[in-house]
Formats: sequence, structure tokens, C-alpha cells
Amino acid sequence: MKRLESMGENELLKLFLESYTGDLVSVLLDLKRSLVKHIFSGLAREHKRAIAEAVILYHYKDYLTNPVPMKIGISAGISIPNYYAILGVSRDAVEGDIKAAHRLLAKAHEPEVFSPAMRKSGEERLNEINEAYQSLKTPEKRAKADKLLPNIAYLYPRRDQSWLDAVQQLLE
Repeated sequence: MKRLESMGENELLKLFLESYTGDLVSVLLDLKRSLVKHIFSGLAREHKRAIAEAVILYHYKDYLTNPVPMKIGISAGISIPNYYAILGVSRDAVEGDIKAAHRLLAKAHEPEVFSPAMRKSGEERLNEINEAYQSLKTPEKRAKADKLLPNIAYLYPRRDQSWLDAVQQLLE
């Protein structure tokens, strides 16, 4: 197989269109970030729709390598999902950011994005994403979640580490 860095735009676009996004993103995560940024920015000029799922999934999976806990212990043996970490938004995120994160993540975790071997894990992550969104989508539900979750800054994504901002900059 030809190396990604030596492929032309048409070859890269064909690769994006013909590959399962989940598998392609696994390959992209093994590359240097600068190369992936170059590939995305080159294709985004003309082919935003064709690469959108890959851009979203890449930045979200890259974000998941950060050491933010997906579950938080609230008492002996009891833990609850860290809804903010699952969506990859800071605890002070505005309602629009929470909605945008959910919309993009739901799109990037649709079953056809993953090869049959990876589909189950994608569906499990989508269920977590939907649960997190349901728990944060209204001010009332968010207030309830905030009462359960500790208010300790290092447990949540920081605003300057936002995968959502990186995706929006590239796709807008």
C-alpha cells in the first residue's frame, strides 16, 4: 500500500470514501499529528462532507487519550459516568457546545462508520454518548448531574483541549 504522505488529493479522497471510517482513524492515530492535520486541511478545502466523520472521530479519539476519567467515584464502590468527559466538553460548556458535541459524535458513531468487527464497540460508545447528552441537555438535568459530580477541575476536559473546537475550525 502506498504511504499516505505520498498520496495525491484524489487518492486520499478515494481512500476516505472507500474505507470504514473507524478503521481509517485507527491508522491516522498512528501517524504524526502534523501529517494528519495536513491531510485533513488539504481535503477539507473541497471535500468537507467526505471527510467529516473521519475528522470528528479522529479528534474525539485523540481527545480520549487524555487522562480524564470517564467514571467518577462518588462514594465507596459507587461511581457514575463523567458525562462531560464522555462528550469531551468542559464543565462550564454552554448548551450549544453540548448539543454540537452530541450531534457530531452521534454522526461519527453511526454503525456504517465502523467495520463489522468494530461495530459493537462503536454502538457501545454511541449509547454512552447519548446517555451523557440526555443527562446534560436541559438546565434541570444538568443541575441534577452537577450535584452528583464533584466540582474538581482535573476531572473534566479543559476548554483549551477541546476536540470540538478543532473539528469546528476545520469543517466550517
